[in-house]
Amino acid sequence: FDFSNEVSGTAAFNPASTYNKIAIFFNFGTDGATAGAQTFYFDDIAVPPPPPPPSAFETITFDDSGTTYTLTDFGGNGSTITNDPTGGMNQVVQSVRSASAATFAGTTVSTLPGDQIAEPLNASSLVMTARVYSPEAGVTVRLKIEDASNPAIFIETDTTTTAINTWETLTFDFGSPAGGSFDPANTYNRISIFFNFGVDGATAGEQTYFFDDIAVAPSGPGGGAMGELAVNGGFESGDLTGWTTFDNGGTITVVSSDSTEGMFSVNAVAATGQNPVLKLEFLAEGVVTPGQTVNISFDMRGSAADGGVIFPELISEEAVGASGQLLETIAAPPAAWTNFSYTPQAGADVTRGITFQIAVVCGGAPTCSANVFIDNVSITLDDGT
Repeated sequence: FDFSNEVSGTAAFNPASTYNKIAIFFNFGTDGATAGAQTFYFDDIAVPPPPPPPSAFETITFDDSGTTYTLTDFGGNGSTITNDPTGGMNQVVQSVRSASAATFAGTTVSTLPGDQIAEPLNASSLVMTARVYSPEAGVTVRLKIEDASNPAIFIETDTTTTAINTWETLTFDFGSPAGGSFDPANTYNRISIFFNFGVDGATAGEQTYFFDDIAVAPSGPGGGAMGELAVNGGFESGDLTGWTTFDNGGTITVVSSDSTEGMFSVNAVAATGQNPVLKLEFLAEGVVTPGQTVNISFDMRGSAADGGVIFPELISEEAVGASGQLLETIAAPPAAWTNFSYTPQAGADVTRGITFQIAVVCGGAPTCSANVFIDNVSITLDDGT
C-alpha cells in the first residue's frame, strides 16, 4: 500500500497532520448484492523496513590520486598498476599469471588499510561489474568478497570472458554464488579477483590479463527513455554494448549486412552441441513489481534444422537465485523478418529486477544447425493503464 500514490479524490500526505486510525476495505467499490457473501483474512499490518543506507563503496578506478591502491598477489600472480594497453590515458591493473601459477592464483585489491575496501554488497545490491581485457575467450573469472577479519565468512561467484584482447564489462552476480552465501548480518570488506580460475599455470602457460573499474552494478531501469528497458536493443552501437553474451561454442556477432531498422543486427550461430546465449540483465531493479506484466518484443529471421531451437526467456532475479519463464520454443524460425512479442508476468520475487535472454541451442544430432538474426529488442513494463 503506497500512500505516496494516493487514490484520486483523497488528500495527499501532509507531515503536519496526525494519522492515528487505520481501516481496511475488501472488494472496495463492489457491493454485497453484486459480490455475494465473501470471507477474507488479514494479518501483519506493518510499515516496511527502510531501504539499506547507500554503500560507502566507490568504483575502484586506479586513477584517483587521493586513493591508495594496494595489490596483494597470491598463488603465482604478479600485478602492477600500468597504462591502458589500448592506449588510453587511464590507469589499469596488469596481472601476469605465471607458468607456475596455482589453480587459485589471484589478486586482492584494497583501497583501505588491512587489505580492505568499503563494503560493496547489501541485501538489495548483490551484483558487481569489472572491466576485463583477456588474452583468451571462455576463461573463468572469479570474484570473491570476504570478511577481512574472518576469511571463513565469504561469498564468491564466477563469470566467463567472451572477447580476446579487447575490453569487456563482466557481471558478477553474488545472488548466484559459486561458494559461500550472502548474509546481511556479515561484513564483506575484502575483494579478490582470480583469472582462469581452476586451471594451473603449467596447463595454461604464462598469461597476461588487465582489469579496471570494479563497481557495484547500477540499479534501476536499464534503458530509461520512454520507459524502454532494453539497452542497445537495435545494436546500433555497432557492438554488444549493454548485452551479456556467452558463445558456448557458437558465435554471437553484430553485423551490418542484414537488419530491419538502422544499420545493425546480431547474428547467433550454433552447430552440434553449441548454445550461444545473449541477455539483458538486472533490468528495472527496484522498479518492477511482483506479478507486473512485462512487454517483450523482437524481430528475428533465420533457419534451424535437426534439433536447432531458439528459446526466448524472461528471468526474475530473486534476492538469492533466479526463476526462469520460457516464452516460446521456436524450432522453425521464419526466413523473413518477423516480429515476436510476449506479455509474461514477472515472478513473485524480483528483488534484483528482471533479465531477458535468448538462447540458440543445438542438440546432439550431427547435422543440427541454427543461424538467426535478431533486431529491435524492446522491453517495457505495463503500468496497468
